[in-house]
Amino acid sequence: STIEERGYVRKVGRVLQPTLLGFVAIDFLKRYFPLAVEEGFTAEMEESLDRISEGELSRLEVLERFYRPFEQQLNRVKRELYSGDGGSPFRVLTNLECDKCRAKMELRFWKGKAYLGCSHYPECKNTRPLPETTEFTYVYADRQLILKETRAQAEAGEPSKGIQSELRPESESDLRCPVCGGKMVLREGKFGRFYGCKDYPRCKGTLPYYIGVPCPLCGSELIERYSPKARKVFYGCSRYPECRFITNRKPVKLCPKCSTGVLVRRDRGGKPSLVCSNRSCGYKEKEEDREPLPLPAELEAGPEPSAEPEAGVEVEVEAEPEPGPGDSS
Repeated sequence: STIEERGYVRKVGRVLQPTLLGFVAIDFLKRYFPLAVEEGFTAEMEESLDRISEGELSRLEVLERFYRPFEQQLNRVKRELYSGDGGSPFRVLTNLECDKCRAKMELRFWKGKAYLGCSHYPECKNTRPLPETTEFTYVYADRQLILKETRAQAEAGEPSKGIQSELRPESESDLRCPVCGGKMVLREGKFGRFYGCKDYPRCKGTLPYYIGVPCPLCGSELIERYSPKARKVFYGCSRYPECRFITNRKPVKLCPKCSTGVLVRRDRGGKPSLVCSNRSCGYKEKEEDREPLPLPAELEAGPEPSAEPEAGVEVEVEAEPEPGPGDSS
């Protein structure tokens, strides 16, 4: 069949199973063209075709009614994916951790091949090949690709390569626990990364994940947070809820023009720049060209990929994010 020839499904015995490409294609359509994959759309088109065959509708009228809004949506998607605001190219978050910074790895594509790259690009440029499909099953949950060990590996007690990356020791930091004075380790919880006491559970001291940039409103430290509702990383003041400064893009430094914004990276047409998060300010300065998105060794042949914006798309997060580990109550 066509879907099998194009790699969207594969035959296992007498059963057709979706492939990784099939999962990604469905996720892409649901994310950007939701109407095209609805059952109601298919039923309506079939009814229109029946009316065309019976002479009740014009073929051109039906095509124009479908194609005009579809073309507008198609152009919007193209602009979003390639203008620098949509996180080009299309990527899917996975449950695997980066072995350098412990952020989540993303599934990326280059010349039709899939690989894993760190979601904290450009701060972390780690990449690695995608594990062999025979070692994993692919399941979508909340727009996250879950890579699981096979039943045979689970029964043998031998975790796959991807699973092993999640079992390594937690990375220590130079920070000291505010409760007992012991060492702190970097951990990841429901609300993102944070530092926890190495002596947990005997000591439950925590510290937020500071990014090294002060809050433009109150001068306190900005911290990295994760919104379970929006499923995106964002950055806010460590004095929340007393101070409610928040931004979707990672701050680089304070804006030298205004007193209410921070400079964040933006990449339009391959030209990186730093712009103020306060849109009414309008301050902008050039940034040195960043290296292209790194690829695993086996994908490096051929022309280099174009410079890519920071990982993730800019999203709206809830105005009052839930407090996480290390936040003051």
